[in-house]
Amino acid sequence: FNPKDFFILLNDDNKPSLLNPKNYLNSISKKYKNIQVSDEFIDTLNYEEDRDFVKINCKSGLILEANHVILCSGAINSPILLYNSGLIDNPIIYLKDHKMYRLPLLNLKVIKNILINLFSSLNQFNLPFDLSLTSLKETYIAKSFGKSILLGIYNFPKNMFSNNKFLNFLISKRIICFSQIYLGDEAGASEIKLNLNSKYLSHKIVRMQSLNLYEWVQIIKFYISKNLLIIPYNFSLDFGSSYHIYGSLDYLKNDNLINKSGKCSIFIAGSSRLNSIGSEPSSFPIIINCIRVADKIINLIRIGSNEK
Repeated sequence: FNPKDFFILLNDDNKPSLLNPKNYLNSISKKYKNIQVSDEFIDTLNYEEDRDFVKINCKSGLILEANHVILCSGAINSPILLYNSGLIDNPIIYLKDHKMYRLPLLNLKVIKNILINLFSSLNQFNLPFDLSLTSLKETYIAKSFGKSILLGIYNFPKNMFSNNKFLNFLISKRIICFSQIYLGDEAGASEIKLNLNSKYLSHKIVRMQSLNLYEWVQIIKFYISKNLLIIPYNFSLDFGSSYHIYGSLDYLKNDNLINKSGKCSIFIAGSSRLNSIGSEPSSFPIIINCIRVADKIINLIRIGSNEK
């Protein structure tokens, strides 16, 4: 396992805080008067060929019109919206995810320091609680049998177990922490088959990844080298636990669902269009895809206004 830098998306304000997309869009709409943010829920999209625009039908009854639509509704809601709008025909989609494990850990180094301090100076016993932006402290990556493995070490959030004083004590002293492991999809992702016609989105497992014995041995050895001891627990998490599901619309040949002679467009820029994310979170690949889609829309606008 080799150390790996990680990046945090922040809000564009004076006080550093984790990115809140809705607040960010609201700040943009205040800066640029031609951008408006609406809390409407979208029901269907309809392409009006005779007028060459997209009609956006909201659940409230409000109808919006647009020349260009960028759809970023997630790996499930995007195909649902497109299917209900008649823009895709197949109700069967395949969702992908990378397998995730979560392991509680005992920090032997912290326990040792607490015991030393307990017998030397009681004033050093209380450790300041970490108030940084993220509970993620360290990330590491490794390669195994053609796939990547991402391992993160985290502190528990303060007062996470508010009903259990003993657990909160262990957290406050950083005696226990936890780790999350993501398996890369380079050799095949975890995958389920889902039916959009089903009221409860019935699905079945197509493929599920797992760590092999050799990989578990190497992971345990790595934790020991970091003075961390695994606490026995149900480590394996269900499909979708990573919140990084993707790929439900990766089969579409074109980014633009409107292949007409007009200058109108419906582009999909979210996780549903990704075909691989490796072992890392899907945020960065989604950002790259959005920039790629934005460039295509800019080209369409330039063509429509006869710009070179």
